[in-house]
Amino acid sequence: MNFRRILSILTVAIILLITLCSCGGDNTADTSSKEEASSIVSGTDESNSADNTNSEATSSVDTRYRATRAEKPANFKYKNVRIACIGDSITQGTGTYSAYRYYLYRNLISAGATFTYVGSEKSADPRLTSEYQYHGGYGGAFIGPNTDGKNRSTYDHLDRYLSGGADIALVMLGANNYFHGVDVNNMNEVYSNFVKRIIELSPGITVYCGTMVNQSNGNAPDVNKGYIDNGLNKILPGIVDSLCKEGYDVRFVDVDEMTNLSGSTGDFDGDDGTHPNEQGQRKMADAWFDAILDQVLEINDKGDSSVAAVKHPTSVKLNKETANVFKGSKIRLSATVKPSDANHTGCIWTSSDEGIASVDTFGLVTGVKTGTATITAKTIDGGLIATCEVTVSKDENAPPYKTFLSDNFNNGTWDGDDASGFNGGGWYRWFPGGAAKSVTTKNSYEAGKNFMINMAYSAEQNTGISQSNLGYFVSFEYGGYELRIYNCGGMVKLFRNGNEVGSFTGEYVLKRHLYGFSYNNGVVTVHRDYETLFTVKASSMPTSSKITVVSSEPSRVSHIQAIIIRKAS
Repeated sequence: MNFRRILSILTVAIILLITLCSCGGDNTADTSSKEEASSIVSGTDESNSADNTNSEATSSVDTRYRATRAEKPANFKYKNVRIACIGDSITQGTGTYSAYRYYLYRNLISAGATFTYVGSEKSADPRLTSEYQYHGGYGGAFIGPNTDGKNRSTYDHLDRYLSGGADIALVMLGANNYFHGVDVNNMNEVYSNFVKRIIELSPGITVYCGTMVNQSNGNAPDVNKGYIDNGLNKILPGIVDSLCKEGYDVRFVDVDEMTNLSGSTGDFDGDDGTHPNEQGQRKMADAWFDAILDQVLEINDKGDSSVAAVKHPTSVKLNKETANVFKGSKIRLSATVKPSDANHTGCIWTSSDEGIASVDTFGLVTGVKTGTATITAKTIDGGLIATCEVTVSKDENAPPYKTFLSDNFNNGTWDGDDASGFNGGGWYRWFPGGAAKSVTTKNSYEAGKNFMINMAYSAEQNTGISQSNLGYFVSFEYGGYELRIYNCGGMVKLFRNGNEVGSFTGEYVLKRHLYGFSYNNGVVTVHRDYETLFTVKASSMPTSSKITVVSSEPSRVSHIQAIIIRKAS
């Protein structure tokens, strides 16, 4: 704990003591100071939520922020800090929108920091406004200059990532170097030149150099490739120390040690063992947050009269105050934050009992077991709260489905004619190419009168394919019905014998979801994660059918797993 944190804690203690003393023995005293003291202590505590991996950090941060800025004028304009997140797919956010960048944003805003993300790349995270979607992460990126005409060189793209300048750079690279054996024996020189190039392009910048995080087996990529004592994670402190002695503003962050990611602790979804899931990304965000917060606040405190005044939220309201959901089904809650042009309109979603009803970071509620739970949306800026009481019940009218086909391409019963795209890791992975690729089972499967079919799908990157280009999609077909997923879930269409019979248009959804449709007594229901997207009346289904899976995404890597058919028992 540094001096600033100690000073902050002491300041809070003094504030509380003065508050308590001033209120003692006076029952008519104004309670506003008591409420403020309470908010200082509680901070942004989320102890009742599964989204609580950073509750202790955000609580202490909120305390620190209020204590250190109590004397600032109400109209003080904090200087903006430009943060460049530079790395590979783990920074970009493969399959999960914006990786750790969303959770870092959440932490910093909750701490009262003023900042923006910079870079030439842009995610499509609906939780973030435009100025917080920029970054410098790219899947498959290497550190050093392109020397063989094949590598995606981060060095060669730094001028784009830093074109507008930056105050702070968060760098985490090297995994692809070790995966492919590129520059692994001269990493000291390659990495040092890389950092110097960042500082050359953006003078005055502070570069935070982070170690590579573990893969799901608990080891970082360099160790997994046999570089135990001479891998990047081991030599990085020495590289940073040498750069500091040369006069560069460079700081070492042991992200690997601070996160200690592991598949056994649930930090990976298990698709490839390299890209952390949202739990792992929260841990990464906490590590970066702890490393940079003091400097961000120090830059903020310098002030900048040219900065536009911040508009803070004044209210938040949910679309429902009470809601009912069946066990195993989902409903989506939405929050309206006013004013609509507030700088930060996002909310943190929590549940009073995740064992009854869980909620994700988008407000999607899942009924887990019968009972009642309170779902809370709290504004990231200001901590305003709105709640919805959710009652979970058993759907007595829904047919009890029983799984009779569950296939994830390497452990199930799939016997497609073409398995050339399979990457051997539990996913069928199609790489960009000009022509559509497909697999069709040789066997026909009989799902019975009423059934449900699902497919897990995600994509690695968005390359600007618009929803209007209907030639690009991923689909699966059964019984004459074909479900097409466009633009990573931004549009979903259902076809019957080649004719469109229903569609859904919504938000871009990069992360992995379970898409599917069910047939129940003449009605076909299309769903995502069992949340209904739309329904259509249906003609009778065939007694048996083959399953066909198609990928027609020439500019995006598609991942497909877990073809599941359930029929009514």
